[in-house]
Amino acid sequence: MPLVLGALTLAVFTLWWAGSGTLLADFGGDNAVYWLTANHYSPWSTATPPAADFAAHSVYPPLYPWVMALTGGGVSIAAAHRVTAFIVLLAGLAGWHWLRALGLPRTATLLALALLAATRIVLLEGLELHSEHLYLALWLAAAALCAAPGITPTRLLAAALLVGAACLTRSFGLTLVASFLWWLLLMRPRGAWPAALLAVAPLVLQNLLHQGNTRYLTEMLALYEAAGPVARLMLNLERLWPAWQGTFGVVSQPGFLSGLPLILLLAALPALVRGLRTKRFDAWSVLAYTLLMAAWPYPAEYERMCYPLLPFVLGFALASTRALWPTRLDARLAFAPVLALWLAAIAPFAALVGSRLATPPADPALAPYLRSSAWFDPDPTTAFPTLAYQRAVSEALRDLPKRLPADACVRAIKPSIVAALSGLAATGFPPYRQSTEATRDALAAGSCRYFFIMMAASPSFPEYYYPLKRLEPWLEILAVYPNPLRADRPAALLARLRDTRP
Repeated sequence: MPLVLGALTLAVFTLWWAGSGTLLADFGGDNAVYWLTANHYSPWSTATPPAADFAAHSVYPPLYPWVMALTGGGVSIAAAHRVTAFIVLLAGLAGWHWLRALGLPRTATLLALALLAATRIVLLEGLELHSEHLYLALWLAAAALCAAPGITPTRLLAAALLVGAACLTRSFGLTLVASFLWWLLLMRPRGAWPAALLAVAPLVLQNLLHQGNTRYLTEMLALYEAAGPVARLMLNLERLWPAWQGTFGVVSQPGFLSGLPLILLLAALPALVRGLRTKRFDAWSVLAYTLLMAAWPYPAEYERMCYPLLPFVLGFALASTRALWPTRLDARLAFAPVLALWLAAIAPFAALVGSRLATPPADPALAPYLRSSAWFDPDPTTAFPTLAYQRAVSEALRDLPKRLPADACVRAIKPSIVAALSGLAATGFPPYRQSTEATRDALAAGSCRYFFIMMAASPSFPEYYYPLKRLEPWLEILAVYPNPLRADRPAALLARLRDTRP
């Protein structure tokens, strides 16, 4: 009975935490693209006008937005959060079966899932509309099927289907397909050939019908060519360790023990190595995922990319301590050291989350924005202004349809955010590296002449209020949207490009 109550409590927490959001958790843009794509394909509602364009040009594999669309997540952003919460719950259920297949007892498995749910990156990703949730559910389910002894052809085909579906969820699904084929070659189970074809088919179809992977490969090769292969790889490796620490907590936060993430990683290595030697699919898939992540030239995404690895690291660490536990000691205590270390690693950030939930801002208008990753920044001098900024920008975008024609097109550094929150057509700016004259001429030649200028920067446009400084002589300011906590710096401006002809 205690185990059942604990599982129900964990499930309710997961659904409440991940499913109660009504807005986008940040302005990174990926979440908006996923929702716009789901909105376009939704059979349950009329799509917003810009949704079709974003769905057509998205570089992301389509399964996550398709799942959201078919299950009602494309109706609204709030509905998308509720659907995503159930996907997170399914990932937890798949994690339960994989940990049990790893040989963990039920109590240790439930405690492991509870600690995972309270880990920083899992909490923050739970607020997001990201494909990692579905990817993790598929990966863990496939790993659970392949880990069970005496796999039948039917279960092998089910695992292959999950692996293929993962390829339609994230580009990193390539690592699952490669490791699955390698595992089939090593193990040669009955029904291997049909399983191999079933796993590879979605990858082939995606590359024939969808150009996301090709565009990623082109961009990656350009980045490696620009920096040099060795320099690019070394930069990636330098950023991996801070990202791994960040999955557990913030280094500057009092009480965070920065060495614990390394200890937990080292604790997982014996079981991982043993898994490689004993030809386990889960071990080979973790290795393949990690190698591709180290080569991935977008270090800003590393924390998010560590999220699917966490259950495997914890599971292998627990398996390692069980294998090394002295036989003269109580076997039920074998998992306690790893669970205690994990708890110590996540406790400072989990305590911060509890404190923020218990003491919401006095302004009730900020309540809808508390499901923002910014609200859980340990530094209140960052958390509060960012929260106020997100509110101001969201309200400004909802104001745009009142000021602009229904067929207006708006340019912004984050066009997906503008399209999702305003319902207007949106597109980006010419490349930042272009000269002022070339930028001005390119914008003047286009039909999209309204600009939403944000107090924000991005990797593509590393300048606040872009392109105000560059194009101010040719811009007519139509509206200024204040930031309630920064009177000297507006949250956003709405501008129109004047006629730039001589």
